[in-house]
Amino acid sequence: MNFFKQKKCDPEEVIKYQNSLAELDKIAKMLIKRDLALSDSKEKLTVEKGKVDAVINSLTDGLIMIDQGQRIILINPKAQSILNIEEEKIIGKALSELINFPQIKELYEILTKTAGHCREKQCELILKESVEKIFEMQTTLVVTEAQEIIGTLIILHDVTRERLINKIKSEFITIAAHQLRTPLTGIKWSLEMINTDEITKEEQKEFLDKAYQSNERMIRLVNSLLIVSHLEEGCFVYKFSKIQMEDLIQEIIENFKIQIKNKNIECIFDKPKILLPKIKVDLERIQMALENLIDNAIKYTPQKGKIIISLKESDNKIEVSIKDTGMGISKENQERLFTKFFRSAEALKIETSGSGLGLFIAKNIIEAHKGQIWVESEEGKGSEFHFSLPY
Repeated sequence: MNFFKQKKCDPEEVIKYQNSLAELDKIAKMLIKRDLALSDSKEKLTVEKGKVDAVINSLTDGLIMIDQGQRIILINPKAQSILNIEEEKIIGKALSELINFPQIKELYEILTKTAGHCREKQCELILKESVEKIFEMQTTLVVTEAQEIIGTLIILHDVTRERLINKIKSEFITIAAHQLRTPLTGIKWSLEMINTDEITKEEQKEFLDKAYQSNERMIRLVNSLLIVSHLEEGCFVYKFSKIQMEDLIQEIIENFKIQIKNKNIECIFDKPKILLPKIKVDLERIQMALENLIDNAIKYTPQKGKIIISLKESDNKIEVSIKDTGMGISKENQERLFTKFFRSAEALKIETSGSGLGLFIAKNIIEAHKGQIWVESEEGKGSEFHFSLPY
């Protein structure tokens, strides 16, 4: 039975009630439709925000955004790594509150110095940690369509490698020009003498020998400079294979036989009684390191001196030592001995030629093999260079 008939309602009231229900149903459908639209928009916004966050987090440059009060409102992972700070500790805080953090202090000081309303600025940020890092810092004002400034975007681009390469190139040109001038002058002078009619055949041969030696020196220098350049640019390729260290040392000693004989030096190779196991190294590079060390021992050992090359095994490592009876090295100079282009005043008196790159190259090669190199020396009593390589 109909509800309205039971209640004996007025027909007009029934019509009004039914109309109200229809209106409510219409409103309900509109609300559902709006909620679905809002939900869809919210989902789209979430997706778009996720995309923007992914882009910001994937940037290889540091990205920081600060508001008009210099409060940090955004920082990407790369910038957190550069400034050595976590996002949770700095978001919402003003830069002036964070100057206890050394890297933030550097950033704050630069922003303070370059304060103004210029849309874009570019400067340099240098951060000194264990290794100095140089960043190209670009600041851009964030402006709305209504030309209202809402903050500043800071981009940090690491230019350390580019600056290092430029420095290497500059040093390469300076040192090359300085070092190559002497052998080139020697070659020119020898050729001029040969070109005259006033010298004998024997004298011509002597000048040709001098020109040849100057040319050899020039080639060695160019090769050393190229090796250093490749080492510092990370382009030095290593090819590892197993070798017998005793055989390599013996071969190198044979290669230096003429220099040893000319200086009347006693060269002793103290081999282990039992053949050592083969070791995995880059043969060409380790040979280069050994040649640099043995060549130095010969150069700085006086006539009738002694060189002892020894080889032993300890703690799963092979240790090589080259001991000489030369002039020795002061404590002060020992600290700088393996740096690039370093040559002590004492060394220059004995051997004027040389680039100061041999020990630098040897150190880089040994360390690339996960080894260590060091020196024990006393002025006037000779030196002993050691290096160890793990099996």
